[in-house]
Amino acid sequence: MDWMDTSLLPVSPLLVSIVLIIVIYTITTQYCGQIRVKKVQFTDNQSVIIDEKTGLRGSVRKLSVTDAEEPKSPFDLFKIGLRKSKDKFCLGNRQSFSSPIKWITYDEVYEKIQLFGSSVTTLMGEISTNNFIGIYGKNSPKWVITQLAGSAYSFVIVPLYSTFGDEAIVHVINETELKIIVCDTVSQAYHLYKINPQKLEVFIIMEPESTFQSFEKEWSDKVRLFTFEEMLEKGYSNRLPVKVPDDNDLFMILYTSGSLGLPKGVMITNKAYLNAVKLTISLTEENHFSTEDLSHVSFLPLSHTMEQLTMIWAIYSGGRIGFLTDGIESLFDDLRDFKPTFFCSVPRLLVRVYMSFSKKIHSKPIIWKICRYEINKRIEEQKHGIYRRNGIIDFLFFREFRELLGGRVTAIISGSSPIDRDVLFFIRGVLSCPVIEIYGSTETLGLVSSTMFEDVDAHHVGAIFPGVQIKLIDVPEMGIFVSKDQMGEICIRSKCNMLGYYKNQEKTEEVLDSEGFVHTGDVGVWLENGALKIVDRTKNLFKLSQGEYVAPEKVEQTYLFCDLIQYVYVEGHSLKSYAVAVVKPNFKRLRKEAVDIIRKLPKTISLPIEKKCENMKDGESLEEITNAELCTRKEIREFVLEKMNSIAREKGLKGFELARNIYLTPEPFTVDNGLLTPTMKLARMNLRKHFANTIKNLYEEEKCY
Repeated sequence: MDWMDTSLLPVSPLLVSIVLIIVIYTITTQYCGQIRVKKVQFTDNQSVIIDEKTGLRGSVRKLSVTDAEEPKSPFDLFKIGLRKSKDKFCLGNRQSFSSPIKWITYDEVYEKIQLFGSSVTTLMGEISTNNFIGIYGKNSPKWVITQLAGSAYSFVIVPLYSTFGDEAIVHVINETELKIIVCDTVSQAYHLYKINPQKLEVFIIMEPESTFQSFEKEWSDKVRLFTFEEMLEKGYSNRLPVKVPDDNDLFMILYTSGSLGLPKGVMITNKAYLNAVKLTISLTEENHFSTEDLSHVSFLPLSHTMEQLTMIWAIYSGGRIGFLTDGIESLFDDLRDFKPTFFCSVPRLLVRVYMSFSKKIHSKPIIWKICRYEINKRIEEQKHGIYRRNGIIDFLFFREFRELLGGRVTAIISGSSPIDRDVLFFIRGVLSCPVIEIYGSTETLGLVSSTMFEDVDAHHVGAIFPGVQIKLIDVPEMGIFVSKDQMGEICIRSKCNMLGYYKNQEKTEEVLDSEGFVHTGDVGVWLENGALKIVDRTKNLFKLSQGEYVAPEKVEQTYLFCDLIQYVYVEGHSLKSYAVAVVKPNFKRLRKEAVDIIRKLPKTISLPIEKKCENMKDGESLEEITNAELCTRKEIREFVLEKMNSIAREKGLKGFELARNIYLTPEPFTVDNGLLTPTMKLARMNLRKHFANTIKNLYEEEKCY
């Protein structure tokens, strides 16, 4: 029989096709499209003990900055980028999604820096003010130009979170004696003047509205009003030479988001800022980030250290930066159009990508198992420096999720809080790129430690940055002792540390000690490989009656994987053996679940709502009951708590970490009502006060089930 005569073989065309697909998949997986990165040598030894007595640790990493010319200011960093990309795009934005992106080149930015810096310098002389200038508004090309002009002409930048409440804004204006503020719109200027008319003298409007002229006429005897373009024109007629500040001069005052009371002004010198940029450059060079055709989308507030350093690194590298068209809600539309090669994010956005994938795939068990197998396989390959984007699974399922970020992202940096292990592995596997977690604070300019390319383990923040030293100290008021508990408060000594809090010596001395260590308020522990792991904030941790510590932020982040929850606040008490929680539900989702929950009640109950639910179809939403009424129903509370804890158990939370009673609240968690910080984190002290009686009642009621 001729072995080529396949007509005699009992093989169906479908089976042949499947075999061919598997063969092609295997070949492409093993031999095509692999990206290899150089192995990092110290993933098993990520810090070194400097002083056995104090437990002081240092870095095993080396600082690597390749530019021969030593930059003296952030403006010098821009000039390095200018040399690399003189005629190329630098900053870009658009008025709407139907409008084209308007880019300005490095040359054009350089010109605008000089013009704006000259006119602001002249203006400061006219009104006899200090050399501080405030910026209030969303990230934009003009925001960046203002900052770089400050560096070039020696005026101090004071960014204001757009989500600051009025009390915080007035506090910052008064403390820094601001007289000049650059803001987005006339309406913002009007509001700022209204809440603090005594101090402010000049407003520079980045995006003038139709009301600009009427406002200018109405307030001409009280304040001076200019458009950004008018300031550039003034610079043409009186161009001044650049006046670069000294190393130890103030460059910026970054106000903390103020989860505890009024925000504090972190003083950052030129030297500290440049040292932080060197660490950023070293991180990218050490991990072989490609700066070829580098593109970044700036969406985290520029009053946030991580976005500050990412922005200036992109400029130093000669890359281009795009800005949001609308708000964070349309971020993925901007990512699609700007196509970044580098993504600086926070965990909650990565969770959105993960949840989108989960909803699509989890309903198909076989496909989910195949995808999970492929993700695990890729994680193993990444330990050896291999990142690939090929194969049938990638083509059919993974590629579309890379497109959510624009399709070109080759590295992700995440900060602000830890990433859940499942999310981290998903992002690494599906997006097939390194995910670097960074730990730091405003007081340390955001850079203390980071994970490495090949260290794919979760739940730690990696190796100490070059030149940074860390020690753990006892927290006696919490009953935490390093010798006993192997954990303690993280204290940082670094050339990036703040000078202190502006006009607040008392708070400075609480945080910055005589040896130059910043006391972070974070509790940490060293892992066997020398990596640093964050437990939680000292003020967040609580100890249960049986002696177990609970890190509420970890528990809260786990609970947020429950789609019935929008926000959750976990609290505990040293005289109780369990935690409780306050939950702001996702009411749209909860109303659909409520129908089935109420249907299952005993038939002896016959109330209007119960009768209504009996006649409703699956998937219908219960609209005949208010949010407040929905929150008070015991069966709803029990269902939500059971769903929360079921997910928490699946994700490995221990029994003592789980909430045993919950309160459902219809009240939103917002910045305006003080329950969230301007960075959208839980304002824990405010929540503790606001829900004090609620927490007390939950413990008196004891367990919900």
